[in-house]
Amino acid sequence: MPKTTRYVTVDIVVRTNHECDHLAKAFQEPDYVVQKLPWDDCGHKWFMNISSLPNANANSCIEKQCQDIASFPVEEKEEWEISEFKEFFIGYHVGDIPFCYEDHLSGDVIAAVNQLGAGIGLALYPAPDNGGFGSSQEESDYSHHPQPESTPLTGIDQSPLKQTLNEPIKFNEPVEILRER
Repeated sequence: MPKTTRYVTVDIVVRTNHECDHLAKAFQEPDYVVQKLPWDDCGHKWFMNISSLPNANANSCIEKQCQDIASFPVEEKEEWEISEFKEFFIGYHVGDIPFCYEDHLSGDVIAAVNQLGAGIGLALYPAPDNGGFGSSQEESDYSHHPQPESTPLTGIDQSPLKQTLNEPIKFNEPVEILRER
């Protein structure tokens, strides 16, 4: 039986050498599950893995996560800002079908992630064998729902990156090569 490729979730990963108790508590309040571990032997004092409730797709999940972070009080935002490593970590189960699986992040979401000083990572896991989540047709169809209409993100200045993202890409145009004289 073929295995289905599907979106799983987006976790937020934070590694920091600073205290982050307020940040961990801020994430717990809007229904995230926070794992905070000492991480001294890996170059950072703390490692946090922050899991959110399931969402239909990575774009809408990251959009909500960015809105939540932007709404944090000042002290929690400061702990986020001084953290050395911040990443929205998108997970997928990879199987045999469909032949080509597509997922997309909007320019607004990419701008919001950039404004928060974070990156985007991908994790590709083997699709589970029969009996695992994603093996039934109903569960496999979960990730193929149409993406909801994107809503403007609040509290995040998107103008610097939005301007770059909205510029047209030009192909097959002459390129001027600057040479040192």
